[in-house]
Amino acid sequence: MAESTPLTLTTITAPTVPLITGVNDRRDIDIIIDYLNTLVDYFVNCNIPISTAPIITATTTRVEGVSTYALDGGTFVPLSPIFWADGVHTIHLAFYKVPAYYSGGDLTFNLLREGAAAGTAVMNWAAYRFRDNTTIAAAVASTPLNFTPGDTNSHNIALTIPAAMFTVGDTLRVDVERLGADGGDTMVGVVQNRGFTVSFTGYKGIP
Repeated sequence: MAESTPLTLTTITAPTVPLITGVNDRRDIDIIIDYLNTLVDYFVNCNIPISTAPIITATTTRVEGVSTYALDGGTFVPLSPIFWADGVHTIHLAFYKVPAYYSGGDLTFNLLREGAAAGTAVMNWAAYRFRDNTTIAAAVASTPLNFTPGDTNSHNIALTIPAAMFTVGDTLRVDVERLGADGGDTMVGVVQNRGFTVSFTGYKGIP
C-alpha cells in the first residue's frame, strides 16, 4: 500500500529585537528599519505555501450508490416501480454529487438492466451537469442505449461522463429513457432497473 509523502518541517528563528532606549539619531532609525526589514523577511519565510492537494496521494477505484428517481408527469418521484414500461415513454434519473475525494479522470455510471429474452427495447441516455450560479450543461448528448439481452439475466452497461465536463462539487444527472411506443421497440414486457452505481478514481481512506 502506497503511503503519503511525509511533511518536511523547517525551523525558522525569529530575529532578535534590538535594544533601543530612545531614538536619538539617524543611526537608531537605521537600526529600527533594519529590524523591521528582517522581521518582514521572517514572516515571509514562515508563510509556507499550503497545497490544495490532499496529503493522502494514493488513489483507488471507488464504487458508490446514487440517488435515483423516475419522471412522472414532469415531477421527480422515488424510483417505483423500478422498471421501464412497455408501450409508453418512461424515464429514470440518477443523481450524483462529485465529492472532494474525486482525484481525476472520467466518471462512470454503471447500470444493471434485465428484460425479456426476445426483442429489443428502444432506449436512450443523456447526462447533465449542474453547478452553482451556472446554467445547466449537457455533459453527454442523447445517445442510443437499445437493449437486446437475448436472455433474462442482468446485464451491466457503463455510461461514461468525460472528466472535462465536470469538477468537484458539481452535481451530475443521468437520464435513461425507454421509448416503449416506438415502432422499433419489439420487446414485450418491462425492462427492469436492477440498480445504478457510480465508479471513479478517488483518494484512499477518504472519508
